Amino acid sequence: MRRQLFIPILAFLLPLAGFAQQEKCFSSQLMFENLQRWPGLADQRALLEQEMKAFEAAHESAPMERMVVTIPVVVHVVYKNPYDNISQAQIQSQIDVLNTDFRKLNGEIGGLPVIFSGLSADVEFQFCLAQVDPQGNASNGITRQQTYLSNIALLVSTDGRRRVHYDDLGGTNAWNPNKYLNIWVARIGSGFYGFATPPGTAPAAEDGVVIDPIYFGTEGIAASSMPNHLGRTATHEVGHYFNLYHIWGNGFNSCADDDEVADTPVQRDPYSGCPSHPQSSCGASAMFMNYMDYTDDGCMAMFTLGQKSRMTAALYAARPELLSNLACTYVSTGEPSGLSAPDVYPNPATDVLNIDWPLSAGQVSARITDMQGKTWMQAVATVNNNAETLTYEVSALPAGVYCLHLYGAEKQYTLKFIKI
Repeated sequence: MRRQLFIPILAFLLPLAGFAQQEKCFSSQLMFENLQRWPGLADQRALLEQEMKAFEAAHESAPMERMVVTIPVVVHVVYKNPYDNISQAQIQSQIDVLNTDFRKLNGEIGGLPVIFSGLSADVEFQFCLAQVDPQGNASNGITRQQTYLSNIALLVSTDGRRRVHYDDLGGTNAWNPNKYLNIWVARIGSGFYGFATPPGTAPAAEDGVVIDPIYFGTEGIAASSMPNHLGRTATHEVGHYFNLYHIWGNGFNSCADDDEVADTPVQRDPYSGCPSHPQSSCGASAMFMNYMDYTDDGCMAMFTLGQKSRMTAALYAARPELLSNLACTYVSTGEPSGLSAPDVYPNPATDVLNIDWPLSAGQVSARITDMQGKTWMQAVATVNNNAETLTYEVSALPAGVYCLHLYGAEKQYTLKFIKI
């Protein structure tokens, strides 16, 4: 049985050893290198692949009820030159891009070709800089470490560890990778913009995403990195983190290599620049505007429904502890300037859940879901003035972790709470 699990992984990765063209993304090559450095990863990856595929197959005929899920993020800024010690505003701009792209709120979505518009997906993932660290202390979800090393992200120590991920090697240790999406912002070099580790393809300490600071977000030093200045490098790499391959597969110049997603057309090679539609590849119209291609940031526009299914399977089957982490107390969408967030209490709750609603009058719709997306309660309340307290009866809920989704006229919030 072990031999049967090991061979497909080798067959998948070996073509990556001879890269015939320059890549913007180091993820595929990283998978190959990690397999060489850490041979035990092959079995780990194969078992996780089985579990993710089983999850996806089980929900293909009976789709799970879904609401938006929140992924807690910690950003580790590792810099040699103070120029690369990017601002909190630049970091937040990247979180905003992830929320826009994964929720299908990007402006480019309206320009999709008709042939692909029906395939575009709201992935229903949103991202929040962690407000609590692994020790339970308040946090802004950002760590900073000056290093003496240039292009640290590609450097590997003599014991096989990639330096950017370790305090003792000049980088920064990961926060618990089961409970946080760790993103390292550090210089990469060699023409690479970023890389990420799909489930089971790296040691736990190295699991996450790495982005060069000049391609991270839309503000600060990233603003001048045209045409890759819109934060889509991280969108692409977070796709890898949730088990997406490049849309053309992982080799080059082959119509036999695919990304294992049924609704993305087979494609021979990556596209670059900003092509005009249509483009033909392997006898089909190329989906070069997919986030998992190599086109310019302004020409990227979509994930597909099939990619959403694959990422959902990765979250629930391979990264489930991200769902139960309360490091993000709330996540907002489109927050108007100067308005504070709702306060939810008591948390943990026993009988009732109170929310101080700081926004203007009008109807507020609420929905409570568990971490698997099952809806347990829906309600509509009318707010007559600012700072009104909304109260929801939760005594009938089983003990567990839940999401309270609030929808007001001005904005939306998702808040996590515990029922005991």
